[in-house]
Amino acid sequence: MKTQNKIYRFLAPIGLTLLLMLGLISCKPATNEDAGITPLSVQSSEKSMRSFQFTSAKNSNLNEDIVAVIEGSQITATLPVSGDPTNLIATFIASDKSKVQVNSLAQESGVTAQDFSKAITYRVIAEDGSIADYEVTVTVASATAKELSAFRFLKTDNPGLAADVTGVISGTNISLNLPFGTTVTALVASFSTTGQKVQVGTTAQTSQSTANDFTNPVTYRVTAEDGTVQDYLVTVTLALASSKELTSFQFLATTNAQLSADVTGVIDQAKLKIQLNSHIRTNPTALIASFTTTGSNVQIAAAAQTSGSTANDFTSPITYTVTAADGSSQNYSVTVGLTLNPIPDTGQVTGYTATLGEDNDYNTSNQQSYTVNGDGTVTDNVTKLVWQQCSAGLSGAGCATGTGAIYTSANALTYCSGNTPGLPGTGWRLPTKTELAWIVDSEPAAGTTINAKTFPSTVAGTYWASTTYALNTANTWSVYFSNGMVNSLTQAASLYVRCVRGSAAPTPNLVDNGDQTITDTARSLTWDKRETTIMAWDAALTYCETSAHAGQTDWRLPNRNELASLVDNTITTTPLINAAFSNAVASFYWTSTTYAPNTANAWSVGFGNGNISNGGKAGNSYVRCVR
Repeated sequence: MKTQNKIYRFLAPIGLTLLLMLGLISCKPATNEDAGITPLSVQSSEKSMRSFQFTSAKNSNLNEDIVAVIEGSQITATLPVSGDPTNLIATFIASDKSKVQVNSLAQESGVTAQDFSKAITYRVIAEDGSIADYEVTVTVASATAKELSAFRFLKTDNPGLAADVTGVISGTNISLNLPFGTTVTALVASFSTTGQKVQVGTTAQTSQSTANDFTNPVTYRVTAEDGTVQDYLVTVTLALASSKELTSFQFLATTNAQLSADVTGVIDQAKLKIQLNSHIRTNPTALIASFTTTGSNVQIAAAAQTSGSTANDFTSPITYTVTAADGSSQNYSVTVGLTLNPIPDTGQVTGYTATLGEDNDYNTSNQQSYTVNGDGTVTDNVTKLVWQQCSAGLSGAGCATGTGAIYTSANALTYCSGNTPGLPGTGWRLPTKTELAWIVDSEPAAGTTINAKTFPSTVAGTYWASTTYALNTANTWSVYFSNGMVNSLTQAASLYVRCVRGSAAPTPNLVDNGDQTITDTARSLTWDKRETTIMAWDAALTYCETSAHAGQTDWRLPNRNELASLVDNTITTTPLINAAFSNAVASFYWTSTTYAPNTANAWSVGFGNGNISNGGKAGNSYVRCVR
């Protein structure tokens, strides 16, 4: 389920005055503070609505909680036939550090009432001021409606349960599996219904209140407003004394503020392994797992684990030990698919279309972030690379002293490897094509396409990369910081230089999953292996957003940096992509990133030549979706 939503935020241009002021700041490195070792603060852009419901505790006209469904930017809820939508109090959870408004009025979860007889737009405002709008639609069930749409035993209503247990509804049969030894003679069910009333025999049932004996299957009768009925058979099964399975495992957004959506694990009971291919781009050191088990207790080492409560560090695989009632146990290895080698975001935070799926709709936790070290270097907080702050030939406060120097490709390599500028540390080198393209900032509509505060006075010209152009080894790759384009030039050309040090950006590690998808395990991105027809940019956004390929629905069009990561700069035949993409075309593929200097264009990546260039959105290119 997609939870990143349409952002409408337009940034004011950075004024020339600010740049001039930066040029006047003097450097007096008496202390770290004086030396300007100041991390550039990046405010959170998270603005998702994680949960939305109407609880009976806050709404006296409801006999049960109504949990809304969040799908993209649409939130829908269905009240029972007797429900009144005109004065409802919503209980919701939005992104940490965000604000929620309706018509510019602040909304407080569990407090503010609204008239939901018509659709209402809830606006979530991130800490950085960007916004996401959610349309909330509440309907009242028809007179013939008589479904049980959800059925659970919550641990809050049943002290004998260590975790919530959710029923599986198949037609009119509902099944629930409980741990061995659970007392089933007085279990309280939490359920949702579209009917007017629910009974067991002649006894009225109230969700989260009425207890029943589930020693034998129990029939729940749902009566519609028109008097018609529907019977549901609820069967509760107890695990054996030797049972010791983890039957579900997930990270819920409601208990993990750093997540914008629930992440569900895939459990291999035969191998006792749980994999969360979550592409989590967040801090994994304090994730809270929600799980269900047939055993009597769950531990990590000697530490007891409580579902929905205990936090753990998932940087490396973790072993969960499940102990059965008879004392036997088994271990599950839980692995989380982390982006250990993250691709920096493009920096684009402005939206340019009403169509869902453009770059700024999926701003990640890998937003461009830098620390100015005050010693002539800058640390990229995403890649951990250390950059030369001033272009070669420039120095001083605001890099305002000197003139940008130009070099041939060979001389540029020597300039960096010999540490000509005398920068601190060792291992200075000319950046690769990938690394240099990563510091392009796709947000500015004018001026240099780089963070001007971090890299002041950057020349609006072309800079050398170290990567040789494999299709013509007399050429080397370069990045043009006047507009962000990436192409190859003859090595005899004279271009500008910015050096870097640190471990080189890794190449993709591609695994064919056998279902027409390919996973880059180095970056936890999964790609659609199939080829498409050519289409316009907006159509490409929609194509990926609506794809349900390989049973997944969170496909999207990749941003400029993500798609460029698939270019293989080492091969000498086209298309320039790993052979795993066996039907790839030596042509241009769309990215989700708009070309800010001319918003009628969008960035595309050429797999016939490896270039990153831009073209009119009304034109046609190929599409490769990612998740």
